Amino acid sequence: MQTPEERRWELIKRHLLSDAAGETPCCVRSQRTLFGIKSSVEELIDRTVAEDEAQWKAKNTEVSD
Repeated sequence: MQTPEERRWELIKRHLLSDAAGETPCCVRSQRTLFGIKSSVEELIDRTVAEDEAQWKAKNTEVSD
């Protein structure tokens, strides 16, 4: 009996082999979260949040000085 992780890796392997052999049309598959890879949208959101936090901290530091 396979664990869920083993089944997931087997599925990934089958899809990659199938795509490489040209057996099936290429469709969008995402395992980004499995590998911890952020999408461009997630990166943009993180940058925007970091900038907003920096501005908020700078503003509050000026007010308390």
